Amino acid sequence: MPAWAGGGDLETEQVARIVDVLLRVGNATEPGTRQLWVNELERAFPRFSPARSTDAQTDLFNLVRACEARPGAAQRLVTIIKILVGPSRVVSELELQVEILLPAPLLTDEQARRLREALPVECAQHLAAVRSDLVHMVGPAFSGDWLDAVGICGWLAHDKVATAGVPTLFRFVDRLAHELDGAARRRLHEWFEEVWAEQAGSRPAWAATPRAELCSWSERRRQQAGEYVLAAWIEPHGPLDEVRLSRVWLEREGELVLRFPEDEVAPAPADELVEQLGHLVSRVYRVMPRMRRLAVEFVVPRSLMGLPLDQMQVVIDELPCILGGKVPVVLRSSERLELRSIGQPWQQRWQRLWDNPVPFDPETVHWVCQRKPTDQLYYHLAANERMICVAMGYSPETYADPAQDELLAALHAGAPVIVWCRDNAAASRFRRHFPCELRKNGGLSQMPDLALKLRLAAGESSSSGHFGSSLAVVWDDANRLPALLRDLPRFNAPGTGGPQ
Repeated sequence: MPAWAGGGDLETEQVARIVDVLLRVGNATEPGTRQLWVNELERAFPRFSPARSTDAQTDLFNLVRACEARPGAAQRLVTIIKILVGPSRVVSELELQVEILLPAPLLTDEQARRLREALPVECAQHLAAVRSDLVHMVGPAFSGDWLDAVGICGWLAHDKVATAGVPTLFRFVDRLAHELDGAARRRLHEWFEEVWAEQAGSRPAWAATPRAELCSWSERRRQQAGEYVLAAWIEPHGPLDEVRLSRVWLEREGELVLRFPEDEVAPAPADELVEQLGHLVSRVYRVMPRMRRLAVEFVVPRSLMGLPLDQMQVVIDELPCILGGKVPVVLRSSERLELRSIGQPWQQRWQRLWDNPVPFDPETVHWVCQRKPTDQLYYHLAANERMICVAMGYSPETYADPAQDELLAALHAGAPVIVWCRDNAAASRFRRHFPCELRKNGGLSQMPDLALKLRLAAGESSSSGHFGSSLAVVWDDANRLPALLRDLPRFNAPGTGGPQ
């Protein structure tokens, strides 16, 4: 199958299915009817020349194979038959079979040729810069060269995956363009605009997505690319109310940059550990002063998710500040990284969040405003796959009864985003204003940055009841296993295919 075509190689029985329908169309058994179809296809596709046979079934089999080799030919054949024969149940069946087995190509031959010419010859470093996005777009099914832009585009040109409703090829091309400079960037954007305009007459539903919206997403991802992540794995320690810092490290694009010796932080009560972690964060800024962007994530068990880790005091560039008011701070579930049984729903919901980054859809957020039995909430979330985020209108108990633990239910149901307000006094304000903040700030895909914005707003507010200072955020990327946990057999991220 040509790399840029619209479908895949058909099995013999799949071709036979289309032939069986064609034999029931009008006078398809008459040689003159079949010759008319071929004549019309030859006019539309130069050098279209299927092998001919006097046997109707063999002749149609060869015709379908010839249509398979020419992107768009099968759709043209259906159009010809609809014009000559008129609408009927058999024609509708033929149209459905072709749509399933020989889907229309995303690009014409000319559009594909222009894209190959617009792609830069040397762009391995730019592909490396977008590799985390590329893993989501292409996924583990891709077996080609991850640093070959032409090969990736060829694969996406006949793949029917869509991101936020837009064919993934277009999202990838626009994302790559935003990593380029000057003429290379301009060429890809010009190709994009030309193809968008050329499809104006028969645009599918995805083309209703505003071009500026797609561009905004690509630019936002460019700004976030290459961010450093300071990660800390925290565990309970001993019979007393103590915790220990099992591992602390700095990573970038999934690669380890810096590791802190574990013996630098001794087991301590939770409030003391927060203070010690603050000193480590301050050290990171002294060691890596030129970081363009830093995010902090804490890998913690369910019992430690109530710690106010985002409120720790740090010193950055000699300025004392609250960590959550300086950088995005999120939580990750150590149990979820460890349990294989909940990997699939977690990954599916994360992928749905990735595929639909904008705009904000209120139906993707499930509000829990009063305590519920664990199994009741779990079954409700499991049955509603559109729900990506669980927002709790109160602070979950630190050591909840497993039969009455909403946070546990949300984690096991695979919700990749979970938010709540630790201060019950500010919870009512959180319930009123949080949906508006999501809508104004790009939706769930921007949750870490929104948390930073709200924590900054809390610091500026003269009111002590601003929920930003008590906002807890679980943000769990199902496609990325933290760097220093990959060598531990107990951990198993569900989506580690592709480059890390």
